[in-house]
Amino acid sequence: DASAVDGVYTLVYRSRVAGHVIVDFAGQAQGARGGAIVYAVTLARLGVPATSSGPSDYIVYHSDLVRSGWNQNETILTTANVTASTFGLLQTLSVDDNVLAQPLYIAQYPVPSQGTHNLLLVGTENDTLYEFDADTGAIVNQVSLGPAQNSGDVGCADISPQYGITSTPAIDRTNGTIYVVAATEVSGTFHTTLHALDIGTLTDKVTPVEITASAMLSNGSQVTYDPQAQMNRTSLAFTNGTLYMGIGSHCDNNAGAISGWILRYDSSLNQIAAFNTVEDSTSYQLSSVWMTGFAPAFDSAGNIYVVTGNGAFDAKSGGRNYGESVIKLKPALSGVLSYFTPHEYKDLNNGDVDFGSGGVMILPKLAAEVKSTVIAMGKSSKFYLLNRAKLGGENAEDRGALQVGNDGGGGLWGGPAYYSGPSGLRIYYQSGSNTLHEYEVIQKPKRDPRLKLLQSGASFAAYGGSFPIVSSNGQTPGSAIVWLVNRSTPLQLEAYDADDVSHFLFSAAAGTWSNPQNNGFVSPLVANGKVYVPATGTISVFGLLPVGGAHRHIAMVASTPRAQQVHGFVVRAAGDTLTLRLRDGRLAKIDITQARAHGHTGLLPVGRAVVVYGKRDGKGAFHATSVGHTSPDSRNWTADD
Repeated sequence: DASAVDGVYTLVYRSRVAGHVIVDFAGQAQGARGGAIVYAVTLARLGVPATSSGPSDYIVYHSDLVRSGWNQNETILTTANVTASTFGLLQTLSVDDNVLAQPLYIAQYPVPSQGTHNLLLVGTENDTLYEFDADTGAIVNQVSLGPAQNSGDVGCADISPQYGITSTPAIDRTNGTIYVVAATEVSGTFHTTLHALDIGTLTDKVTPVEITASAMLSNGSQVTYDPQAQMNRTSLAFTNGTLYMGIGSHCDNNAGAISGWILRYDSSLNQIAAFNTVEDSTSYQLSSVWMTGFAPAFDSAGNIYVVTGNGAFDAKSGGRNYGESVIKLKPALSGVLSYFTPHEYKDLNNGDVDFGSGGVMILPKLAAEVKSTVIAMGKSSKFYLLNRAKLGGENAEDRGALQVGNDGGGGLWGGPAYYSGPSGLRIYYQSGSNTLHEYEVIQKPKRDPRLKLLQSGASFAAYGGSFPIVSSNGQTPGSAIVWLVNRSTPLQLEAYDADDVSHFLFSAAAGTWSNPQNNGFVSPLVANGKVYVPATGTISVFGLLPVGGAHRHIAMVASTPRAQQVHGFVVRAAGDTLTLRLRDGRLAKIDITQARAHGHTGLLPVGRAVVVYGKRDGKGAFHATSVGHTSPDSRNWTADD
């Protein structure tokens, strides 16, 4: 793809082998050959390890192995067309239970006897895996992987009423394989089973295997994976022909007898390596690898990065317990290369303030002279920017970190995303009871990188925060959007301008959650012009609305050539009446009956800037068909009707 910004031409070359490469044609022309101008060329790698995928696939958790959450191949959706009048709910797909795993997307895949489809892959807590035609919503394939585990029998209601497929699967398109883990319960016996399914048929390619792991502690006792007390919560990761998964606990069950694990399998489901996070005996072990569903991150050398939760720590004194720590592991899981532990790890343990509630993300290196970095945040809402070569250990006042910052929220159950655009590298976090934050990454030669808070979004997160992701058409201006699901009731899909998150683009209801106080931590998917939001029993599909006519899932105003609009600040939202303070200071009451009936109002707190679309009746009353959030600066508002 080629694009030009202010006379600087950028060519993006995509290769299965080399990953993403950016070539900038800049500077003075060197001459002409055959009528073509030849420019001096500079080459810079983004540092995103390759995956076996086509340009439109979304087949690993959060886009890539560094867990950027950035889909760089979205050519349809832009900041200009994601508005309340042009973008909305297109379709609701029905599934049989809660969906915590991020949906995945496989473009133009040949399905036996059914032709070629764009496939949407969805796993549920009822242990059902679905393949939908992403364009029509029809079910192409589905399979049950067994009876799910009852939450009461497990003894932990973090996910309710049952545990099934919780982690996001991983896909190897080259070999036509979907790897997925299913938690099952048969006559009171608990199992955790790894499957390798054929993409085209959802049948097992090899015999499924039971997840097992055991290790001898330094005192001679054994620690063993327990399928009733433990689970695979981290999303799966497939790279270089091998599969990795993280293991955590159900709540803090059986804390004195289990540890966290990273397990490694070959493509035939043979377990070839295991790393347990606690190897020295202690009364309180745990150190789970759960990360609220984030997947392990991988650098270009194949080294693995995870963060652990509450549990024993003694690595500073030469021990082998790694609770409350970011860990860098060798690809073969043969040892710890480096670690970082917050100095207040004891307080984190005592307060159940897991560092491991968030994921680790590897940041791209934009300047040759600066350090390669990773970033992590947990329940404390502190972010830690770390040197990837030497994570920093455990030191007073966290001196081993490059930067320690406070996001200021009520804890994070999730992780960040990044976007590298014309204005530089941006990091997006949203912790609980906080707005979305956009950080600038400052990378100056021979100086440590730093994060600087640039902008904040308009909407406050519910408990636990969110999983932001980014879509863009490469670095094309106006194409970069941050998406997230707010854990309100109902769930809300929100969209922001990635170049300035104070520019709110869109909000709409996107399904319900059966247990809103626990584990509604879901990550949307953006692929091929559509946004897919998982919830309880549904996948809400959003996209550009039809032009000039009705759609079966959207209420359109057929009698008006275009919807009229009114801007204002919310004074009161009571029932079906919305009171706004207009830009000239006058108050206006608007009937939002139709907008509410179709879920087109989003959140309407007092003081929120909104744009209302609808029409006036013969008596001059304004009837809204949708209400969208807009810039809080009235100077940015377009003219009202």
